[in-house]
Amino acid sequence: MSNEQITEEQMSEEQFEESSEETQEQIPEQKASNVSDEKKLIEAALFMSPKPMTMDEFVELTGNPNKDNLRNTILEIKKEYTDRNSSIEVFTMGDSYIMQVNAEYDEKVAYLASESEFSKSVTKTLALISFKQPIKQSLVIKYRNTKAYDHIKLLLEKELISRQRSGRTYILRTTRKFLEYFGGQKKEQKNLVDN
Repeated sequence: MSNEQITEEQMSEEQFEESSEETQEQIPEQKASNVSDEKKLIEAALFMSPKPMTMDEFVELTGNPNKDNLRNTILEIKKEYTDRNSSIEVFTMGDSYIMQVNAEYDEKVAYLASESEFSKSVTKTLALISFKQPIKQSLVIKYRNTKAYDHIKLLLEKELISRQRSGRTYILRTTRKFLEYFGGQKKEQKNLVDN
């Protein structure tokens, strides 16, 4: 073999090895990129969702059936916000997750959120039920007047309250959907998770 042939063969082998190394380097980067894209997608979903998201929703969103991996990614996002002492937090409700304003800043920026879809009188009826639950419907009517019947009907339609027959009246309570809708009720959420 001439020196030229050896050099060309060596170069071909070197080029092949370099090419293989580049390919091997690209594969982990692509996997890391996919994980990163999945993490970004989960973070975007947490940001956009007005209610807590379940693990099943994350599986559907990402196409990743591995709930443990998804949960770890969510907890990683949660830790990142906590570590940087952010005004935003990822809050855990059982096996659901929601991104929300930290309690310390919630009152300062709450006015920026869109207004409630309920009138003040409906909101007052809902507040009474929330604070006094379980409460008899007859007491709600007594405290709020007969228009509260319409308020209760609307709140039942929106599934923010539930009612159960008790003698000649009903017992009213807020629902889990109430907690999801009014994400600012952090004390109640934490109590629900703690119990």
